[in-house]
Amino acid sequence: MSLAPLRQPNNPAPISTLLALRPGLPQVAEIVEPATRGDPTQLLLWTSRSLRNLVKDLAQKGHTLSPTVVGDLLRDMGYSLQGNNKVREGRQHIDRDAQFQYINSQAVAFVAANEPVLSVDTKRKPVHAIRRWWRPMGKKRYPRAKRLMITADGGGSNGYRVRLWKVELQKLADELKLPVTVCHMPPGTSKWNKVEHRLFSFISINWRGKPLRTYRTIVQLIAATTTDTGLTVRAELDDNKFPKGIKVSDAQMVALNLSRHAFHGDWNYTIAPTRKKATRQKRATN
Repeated sequence: MSLAPLRQPNNPAPISTLLALRPGLPQVAEIVEPATRGDPTQLLLWTSRSLRNLVKDLAQKGHTLSPTVVGDLLRDMGYSLQGNNKVREGRQHIDRDAQFQYINSQAVAFVAANEPVLSVDTKRKPVHAIRRWWRPMGKKRYPRAKRLMITADGGGSNGYRVRLWKVELQKLADELKLPVTVCHMPPGTSKWNKVEHRLFSFISINWRGKPLRTYRTIVQLIAATTTDTGLTVRAELDDNKFPKGIKVSDAQMVALNLSRHAFHGDWNYTIAPTRKKATRQKRATN
């Protein structure tokens, strides 16, 4: 089962009240949060954690509770039981939940260090989109950035198997002189990408019922999207034309300065800037 607060309870019990009923019980929200999907600023949230898994986690922390009691606590927090929809999610990978935990831990570390964390979801030229963000906005917002993190879908043009994606990321790392860490969403979970819910859903609401007849209209409506929590959007029309069918050779892949993470190195990896041959030769002669 998945857990989803689809509506605000009439009289929600504060976390402090719930904890008072069971002294020492850790906040269930802290256990649920890393696996929570959707827009955290809205009520429409759900988690991949089942009651059984939550009970196990609480037991490891020294709190023996039944699934019924955990379910009651979550309902008091505004959650309701929802069945998994495998048709929408796709087949579940055995390491799906572990990957979401890993992505969360990486993102928390980057944010704590005031390093940029981007969520990418684009059909074509995702690295080009990142570059267009960095030049006018990113480098001003993060002038002391020492690294960059990107979360991306597991498939599509920025999928973990796409060679061109990695080659273009190498060019970006060389250009920015920053290592780029990439964490892919597990297979079948593209709809859980944060950008889907933090941005796309509000854009759809903003232009609902409006005729999208010109690019100018589309860009203006996207740029005008806001939320009560302070979301602001910058939108630009990219009229560049990109070649199709670009082939990436084995030699180009070997030349990548890519290091795979210990956990699922196919999904999680860092591409560091390459060293120039001239620098290597100079060091060799010294």
